[in-house]
Amino acid sequence: MFRRTTRADREFREAQRAGQAMLAMHAEWPVPEAPNPDAAMAEPDATELPDFLPPDFRAPCRQDVEGS
Repeated sequence: MFRRTTRADREFREAQRAGQAMLAMHAEWPVPEAPNPDAAMAEPDATELPDFLPPDFRAPCRQDVEGS
């Protein structure tokens, strides 16, 4: 009975060490560059494309499919 508890404690400590090593590895990674919030508020360029598809690529609506 005591061996089982000791083994479980040892496995738990090994898992904790592995988790701490993983956290330490991620702490050493460089911080990614954050986007500039002022750039998002700028006026859109004239070369920017609209969000809508051209009529040829659009799926038919429910009324077109029913024939109404």
